[in-house]
Amino acid sequence: MHIRYLGTSGFEMLVGNDLLIIDCYQDEPFSDLKGFEKILVLATHAHPDHFSMNIFDWLKKNPRIEYVLSSDIQEMSRGRVPAMAHVNYISPGQQLVTSGAQIRAFGSTDAGCSFAVSWYDSVLFHAGDLNLWDWKNEADAAFVREAEEAFAKILADVAGYVQEPDAAFFPVDPRMEIDYYRGAVLFAEAVRPKLFVPMHFGTTFDPPAAFYSDMEALARVASVKKRGDEFELRDL
Repeated sequence: MHIRYLGTSGFEMLVGNDLLIIDCYQDEPFSDLKGFEKILVLATHAHPDHFSMNIFDWLKKNPRIEYVLSSDIQEMSRGRVPAMAHVNYISPGQQLVTSGAQIRAFGSTDAGCSFAVSWYDSVLFHAGDLNLWDWKNEADAAFVREAEEAFAKILADVAGYVQEPDAAFFPVDPRMEIDYYRGAVLFAEAVRPKLFVPMHFGTTFDPPAAFYSDMEALARVASVKKRGDEFELRDL
């Protein structure tokens, strides 16, 4: 499986003649859509850095696309989805099988869902905006405590279902400044992904050395810096 970075929290996965796209909000993904037999497009929530109505324009290039979108997208896009689009909406706690993928939705500490996806021989987890958003530099102690409790609850649900996924895509957002990668470390401790793929980090992924020190025994960390970065899931 080849994985390509699409920016912010967007990725595409390629296996043979099939394509899986998650949280691409740009006008186009990286790959030319015309040649694929199956294309499955997922979106974790309606935030404009994760979802755009442009994804339905892709049907002009390949009418075989199937969509799995979080239920908050259904509310904001009502009446705007093309009649020809094959769309399933999903909420935390639900699961479905489509286009050869098994998808289970978990909660988020921001909006919409996070997804566990079984596709071909790989298990993937995409956090969406699930993270420990504690914002210590801006928030009071009560807000931080609530954020920690909310994250711990959802993380326990995820860890009870997903262990050692082949790849996990998770936010490492430096805007939080203080301990901004703590959510990533807690996630890796609980879930133990074989490959940890950072996202939602801005234009360049450049965490402090302490991040790599804390992650070293938990997961291999992918190098992701620009749109089009590619790496392969094989022999993990």
